Amino acid sequence: MADYILESRVWLARTRAEVFAFFAESSNLLLITPAAFRLRLVGGPPSLSTGAVLDLRVAWLGVPVRWRAFIREWDPPYRFVDVQVRGPYARWEHRHRFLEERGGTWVEDR
Repeated sequence: MADYILESRVWLARTRAEVFAFFAESSNLLLITPAAFRLRLVGGPPSLSTGAVLDLRVAWLGVPVRWRAFIREWDPPYRFVDVQVRGPYARWEHRHRFLEERGGTWVEDR
C-alpha cells in the first residue's frame, strides 16, 4: 500500500510561542478542524505533551469513527508529532513545525 503525503503551510501574524501555545491546547483542535468532520474530543489532557493520548470521535464519509492519537514527539515551541493508535487509516503520522519569519510564524503540517 502506498503512502500519501499531504502538506500545508500557513503564515500567521503571531509569535511562535503564541502559535505553539494555541496548538498545545487540545480543545483548540475543534476550532481548526472542518465542521464536516464533526470532531469531538472525548478524552485526553487539556494540554498536550510527550505521551499524551487523545480520544476523538470523527465522521469519516458520514460514518462515525473512533480515533486515538498519541503525541510521540514534543519539542516546544518548534515542533511536535502525533500518530494514530486507532482510527480510519492504515498509518497516520502528523508532523507540525513552527518557523519564525517576517515577524510571524509559519505553521507547517505534513
